[in-house]
This record gives sequence, structure tokens and C-alpha cells, in this order.
Amino acid sequence: MVILFSPLVTRPSGFGVNAHIPPNPVADRIQQAGIEWVRIDVLWSLIEPEPDIYSWEIYDRLVDRLESRGLRIYAGLGATPEWATSGSPFNGVPDDPDEWREFCYLVAKRYAGRIHAWGPWNEPNLDRFWEGTRTQFIEEILLPAAEAIRMADPSAMIGGPDLAHLRSGHWDDWLRDVIRAAADHLDVVTHHVYPDSADADTVTDDLQYGDPYPWGDPGVREILQDNGWWRRPFWLSETGVESAEEGERDQADFVRDILNQWYEPDRRSRNWVDRIFFYEMVDAPAPSAYTFGLLHGAPDYDEKPPYRAYIDAINELMIFDAEIVSHTLPSFLSPGQEVKVEVTLRNTGSLEWAYHN
Repeated sequence: MVILFSPLVTRPSGFGVNAHIPPNPVADRIQQAGIEWVRIDVLWSLIEPEPDIYSWEIYDRLVDRLESRGLRIYAGLGATPEWATSGSPFNGVPDDPDEWREFCYLVAKRYAGRIHAWGPWNEPNLDRFWEGTRTQFIEEILLPAAEAIRMADPSAMIGGPDLAHLRSGHWDDWLRDVIRAAADHLDVVTHHVYPDSADADTVTDDLQYGDPYPWGDPGVREILQDNGWWRRPFWLSETGVESAEEGERDQADFVRDILNQWYEPDRRSRNWVDRIFFYEMVDAPAPSAYTFGLLHGAPDYDEKPPYRAYIDAINELMIFDAEIVSHTLPSFLSPGQEVKVEVTLRNTGSLEWAYHN
């Protein structure tokens, strides 16, 4: 085996943020912080408001905006158009799964090589985002989307199921079933866990250990281990704290604490969360007025303490990490066959390392 290395990077890629459809000033702040990954919303209803009538302008500009700043994109797909469902717009089950499949293919083809990861649907275990059943989600949303995206852009990663970690949403049953049915179609499992108050320990406990009582929820780690996903890529694709409820200082402490708990080099038993995406970059406008933002809302986007805490963590945490850029591994090998493989890796950590044969 021959392994080639790309140059050292000074900021690691484990850091992400949710930003919906960020305007230029927000994209600037993401870049300035050293955050590499941005999770955006790619809405079917916005792109195809009428059957076979497509409007790409918003997302063409958005992808240009993020790409020009060197940001990597994780795009969440969803939002059923009114014309495509007999149910409710936005969260209704598509009447024809082929319409959804076609949309996924077209959007992945249009942004091939530019959007780096796709997540079909958001929090489908909650009624507010998905009216259908678990089986409908797997068979009519996740699998068709994965197949269409893989065909349109083989280089893109496919993530999911982006579940809400809520007992009322039966997250553990959903995650088991999704992994069993779709493991061969996914590159990364993604999940959402929010803290009790602003206590980062509660997120770590939900991920690592679960409820200590036999009748309580298991840890996410247990589900991954028991269903064949252990040591495969896992992203915490949403977590965060509202400053209006907990205060901006506690919000900043949460950002600092959760990153330290998972990314400090001595946390060897906790090195299985590959990326953390904070929810979210900017406080939401009225009427929702959610205050999960690392920044205050428009028009000024002033810094809040958690934004500075995130920058400090990105600059200070010592992380070993790498990703495969290219390889020459054949698709199939005969039993006992020996091959010479060339692999090129990009260092995505903050520490320098080298390969020793």
C-alpha cells in the first residue's frame, strides 16, 4: 500500500453549524470563525413550486456564496410541495415517490461536486416534519433519495436519518430500523441531541451511556453497536442552547464544554462523534424568535459569547483527523487476491502526523 499525504491544515474539519439559507454577512461570519461545515435547508417546495417548473436561483447563489468562502455543505432535503401530496404541505407524504426521487436526482446532479453531503428529510420521527409512518419514510423517502443521489453524484456522502432524540418520537426504534434497512445506502448516521438546561453532560450521557434505569432510553452508542454501525461515521448534526432561556454566558459554556468533552485528545472513549453541528448560526426573526444563534439576528448579526467560544475552541483544541481524498482500491477482489493500492489522505486535524510503514 502506498499512502500519500496532503499538507497540514491549521484548523480541523470536525466543526459545523446549522445556517438554513445564510446571506452573505452570515456566510462571512462562518468563514471568519474557522467553521468548515455548514448544514443548509434545500427545500423541494421552493425549488419545484409547480410540477416540472424549477426555480434554481436561490440555491445557485447560495452554493456560489458558500463555495467561494471554502465552506463545505451538508444539505438537508425536504419540504413537500402542496401539489405533490394529498396530506399537508411541507410534512405530507408524497403521493408519487418517483416525483421525490426525480427531485433528489436533479438537485444532486445540479450541484455535483459542490454539495458534499445530503440528508434526506429532517427529524422524520416528529409529526411536525413528517406525517407518514416509519416504513413510509424508509421506503419512500430515504432509500429512493439515496439511490438517486448516488446515481447523480457518486462522490457525495449520504447522511441520515437526522432524528430528534426524544422519547415521544421513539428515536431508538426509528434509529434501529433505519440502520437495519438502509445501512448499505448511508455513508454517515446523523442525529440530533439537545441538553437539559445548558448542561453538556446530558448530551454526552445521551450519546455515550443512555438512561441508567432498565426502563429508560439506551445510549446512541448502544444502538450503533447493536446494529452494525459502530466505528462507522457519526455526526451530531444538531445541538444547542437558547440564550433567552439559559443566558448567553451559559450558552457559551455549553459550546465550550461539549467540544471539550468530545474533542480533547484524552477522551479516547469519546472519539466516535466525527462532527458536531451547532444549532444555529443566527437568532431567528419574529414570530418564532428562537435564540439558539451564535450571533444575534438581522440586520447587524452581532456576536454573542458562544460565537467567540466556538472560535477559541477551533483555534485551541488539538485534534487528529484525516479524510480520504482518492484511492485506487478496486470494487471487487477475488479471495486471496493481492493488489497494490494508492490512497491520498487530507489532514483535517490540527496536529501534524505521518505514516510509518
